[in-house]
Amino acid sequence: MVIDPHRSVSASRVRRQEDTAGAITLEDSTGMKATPAGRGFAASAAKGTSTAAVSMHARTAGQSLVEFALLLPLIFLLILNVVNFGGFFFAWITISNGARAGAQYMSMGTATVGDAPAATPAQVTTLVANDISSLLNRASLVVRVCTNNNGTIACTGGGTQTPPTDPEPAYYILTSVDVTYTYVPFFSAWNINGLGIHLTLPATTIHQRAVMRTQ
Repeated sequence: MVIDPHRSVSASRVRRQEDTAGAITLEDSTGMKATPAGRGFAASAAKGTSTAAVSMHARTAGQSLVEFALLLPLIFLLILNVVNFGGFFFAWITISNGARAGAQYMSMGTATVGDAPAATPAQVTTLVANDISSLLNRASLVVRVCTNNNGTIACTGGGTQTPPTDPEPAYYILTSVDVTYTYVPFFSAWNINGLGIHLTLPATTIHQRAVMRTQ
């Protein structure tokens, strides 16, 4: 018995079909289908690309989390110092205004209608204390009132400050008001006092002086 090879090929009835995805499917007479190897390779490549993208996203998210953890203490420290420096500048301006108000009050005591008596150092101290009432740690306030009358210096209050020299001592009485205040910051952390290391603003002494002339 001789087998015709052409008949065997025709019996298999191999057909080419194209599915909805555009891939070619081979179907023989038995109804079995086969997909070309290219389609499986494309699916594997797509799966690998998706896995790589997910891995890259995970690495990026982890890196961002580490960077945020490193920057968070610095940002927190910056906010604390901004608040502390704001309070320091407010105290500086308030002390300066208090010293100026005390000097003006003392110099204008005798320049009023009715020849009012000159203000006493106690009255000047009370005026300055009332002027800085908005500050914390008011117990650290020290007010020193001095006069220079033709070389004769008289001072009242704590401290060691003395009034400057008047270029015309025979005509005027020089009056000076020195105000000293210790500013304590709102927040204090991470300070090593023994080594002089301060990551936040330490307690600072503020000193302001106002000088005026009277006749």
